[in-house]
Amino acid sequence: MGSVTHPVLIKNVLRFVSEQKTNVYCELDHRKFQGTLAIQKENLEMSIPGMKPDSSCIKTGDTMTVSFQAGGQVYSFVTTIVSMTSHEQFLTSYPSKISKMGRRKCPRYAIPKDIHFFISFSDPQDTSTKMTGRVIDFNTTGLRFKLDQHKLKLSQYKSPIMYTLHLSPKKIIQVKGEVKHEIVHNDSYYYGLSFLNLKLSEQQELFQYILDTFYPSLTHRWEVEFDKFWGLLEDSGYLGEKDSVFFQGMQCQAQKVWGTLAKDPFKISQDLVYVRNGKPLGTISATRLYEKSWLFHQLAVHPKNIAEGTVHADLYLGAFGDFILNNPHIDFLMGFYNIHNTWHRKFFDYFGQTASDASKFYVEHFHLFEPLIPESPYVDPSYPWELATAVGEEKKWILKHIQKCVPMIIQEACNLDATSFEIPKTRKTYIEKGLARDRKLLILKKDREIVAFALLENATTGINIFNLLDQAFLFYLEETPQIQTLLVKGVMNHYRSLGKKSFLLLAQKENLEPYRTLRLQEICILKRAVFHRDLFYDYRDYLFLMFSKSLHLSALV
Repeated sequence: MGSVTHPVLIKNVLRFVSEQKTNVYCELDHRKFQGTLAIQKENLEMSIPGMKPDSSCIKTGDTMTVSFQAGGQVYSFVTTIVSMTSHEQFLTSYPSKISKMGRRKCPRYAIPKDIHFFISFSDPQDTSTKMTGRVIDFNTTGLRFKLDQHKLKLSQYKSPIMYTLHLSPKKIIQVKGEVKHEIVHNDSYYYGLSFLNLKLSEQQELFQYILDTFYPSLTHRWEVEFDKFWGLLEDSGYLGEKDSVFFQGMQCQAQKVWGTLAKDPFKISQDLVYVRNGKPLGTISATRLYEKSWLFHQLAVHPKNIAEGTVHADLYLGAFGDFILNNPHIDFLMGFYNIHNTWHRKFFDYFGQTASDASKFYVEHFHLFEPLIPESPYVDPSYPWELATAVGEEKKWILKHIQKCVPMIIQEACNLDATSFEIPKTRKTYIEKGLARDRKLLILKKDREIVAFALLENATTGINIFNLLDQAFLFYLEETPQIQTLLVKGVMNHYRSLGKKSFLLLAQKENLEPYRTLRLQEICILKRAVFHRDLFYDYRDYLFLMFSKSLHLSALV
């Protein structure tokens, strides 16, 4: 995401700069000025206090570069002077592109001086001497701290140093760290520290510290009364995506499952809720789908707060900017969305227009059906047809087919290889928490030749209230009505054996008549967006440009 060209995103970031009265830095013919900007109907209004009334200083037609900081990022754009309104104010053209100047891998949070957050360690040259510094900014991957009393060349030590992070008078964490840079400024010494081998529990503590300190309105879902939380889902219209009959019984199952998920959110699911005056106003979830792929889902905001940026900023940036970016166990992020839903398209489709590396972002569409499982199973087909779970050489054969027809990013994100069709690591993680998560490979043969297959996924009902984890993906080597019908019947028998009442069937083919003949309920045309960790920062920037009004991020250094 090297530059921003979408008009909506450009307007949002300029509005942020205007409303927050953020300083902008203008450069014209090697002359530099500092001021502010405001958005007019067709132009930008620049104000540079104290500029001398010299007509030769800035004049109509001049081109200047403007830079500013927003959301932990440095931006710049080129603009032309349209007219002078006074010697301190002038109008400029609206930019068609805003470029990004630099970035960190993860956003840093500036520590206010009134917050107790210190770092201490032993002087490597004299271990009896204890050093204490004030933390300037931090995230779960590293921090910057300041020493006033001594200058130490910490970067020269090859062995990592053990540091103690004093998050509060009663809360400390021991971490190993490596100094990446050292700066001397006004007799103070600043060090950039990168954490080494941070445990998952320690990352979780730092993430919780971020929530408590910078997002006091955000809380974990299990700390909100379930009835109030479910009321948010109803009031937001989130449950309106399906008929109310669907949710009969789901409420009880969801309450039980989400209580289990609360025990170890970093491994399976992270659920955050925005609460004000005891009332939940918005929620967001991230749930582990595969070995290193997580699903972004259950995004709901109370309708009275749709236009208020604070709820969106805290949810999308607090959850995404910290949990997702700083969780090393997440390499891919996924989202499923209805192409007819404008809000869904804005959340994913528009990002595809700004992604810095198109090969790391992929969107594919499916026809989504939701079959209701019949009371009696379908009779298995007789020779020359055969339905069975793939084993051994059959898996290898299907793997070769997948390598030819499935994009590499989908193969990697969904663990589509010969050894992990069944996602064993993910299944084990779920089992440890008393939950189910599995995937089987069903094949349809004719005269002992594979003509179609299906990836059949399932999980404990209630983890996602739309059953997004109970999915069947269908693949056809030969597409005839008979093959489609037999494969779907075999899929329905599989889910029936698991005790499911329904599941989601995702078909990419256009010949949908056999599904309709089986009276499968067609929901919508669904898209699945998948993007790699290399684009996570791009996506966080995108969310900031799309939704944010205010953030607590420090400037880049």
